[in-house]
Amino acid sequence: MCLCLQGSGGGGGGRPHPFYCPPPPAPCTAPESQQPQQPHQRRHFGRIVGGEDGQIKDFPYQVAWLFNNALHCGASIIGQDWLVSAAHCFPFGNATDGSSFRVGSSVAVSGGQLLLPLAFYQHPGWSSRGLDLDIGLVRIEPIRLGYLAQPVRLVDAQYRLQDTDLLTITGWGLTQDKGENHFYGGSYVLQKVTISPVDHQYCVDVYSRVSLAVTDRMVCAQGAHRDTCQGDSGGPLTVSTGAGPWAEPSPRLLGVVSWGVGCAQERYPGVYTDLRHPSIRAYIEAVVGRWL
Repeated sequence: MCLCLQGSGGGGGGRPHPFYCPPPPAPCTAPESQQPQQPHQRRHFGRIVGGEDGQIKDFPYQVAWLFNNALHCGASIIGQDWLVSAAHCFPFGNATDGSSFRVGSSVAVSGGQLLLPLAFYQHPGWSSRGLDLDIGLVRIEPIRLGYLAQPVRLVDAQYRLQDTDLLTITGWGLTQDKGENHFYGGSYVLQKVTISPVDHQYCVDVYSRVSLAVTDRMVCAQGAHRDTCQGDSGGPLTVSTGAGPWAEPSPRLLGVVSWGVGCAQERYPGVYTDLRHPSIRAYIEAVVGRWL
């Protein structure tokens, strides 16, 4: 995709304003806010493609990041007053004006609890001209925790993905890849879909052919005609794990929705910030001040 910003990292202290641009030598990056893209351009994600309606009680960690009451990105609850999202979703200068966060609702624009941000912590190593270190943290007003709003635990840093693992993505983004030069809103009801891990070296090789770098701080996943798309950026990629052979599997946060080429295109897996990586864990621990 090609989503450019007015300015270097966001739009004039408010919400970034994405617009179409010709593919530059070094692809640009930015928050999407329901922006369509041209078919073979890299994009930061928006809606779930190939999914079905979900209920917030099954994904109580899911958050809708709103800007001026419209869907902007996704996020995940990792503490009573902490969220994790994608760095490319953050406004220029980490300005909090205009942003709000809805938790505890299956609908992005109504219900649940609407909370204001207290501070944004975009990863200092992320660049608007790159793809790596696409993660940021948000401190918000305390959440009233309950069965509709719960933190999700991070996956164990040593967890090794298996081919048989089923991964879940959720969000309110676009439900199909749009190539036309029009703006499209996201899904009204939360969408969910199950996908599978993709071999890391395969993912590296696929994207190297289009001059895009997949690093060891990224994890790739894919499903037949299933993917995230514009509007899902910053949302959760979870894997169900158990503490032992008799333990009930429970979701663990494996990744943050980051980028890809198109939506649900067979040749191009989705790419997510890998929360198992030591540098990512160290960043979270340094900002939040405790291990999650």
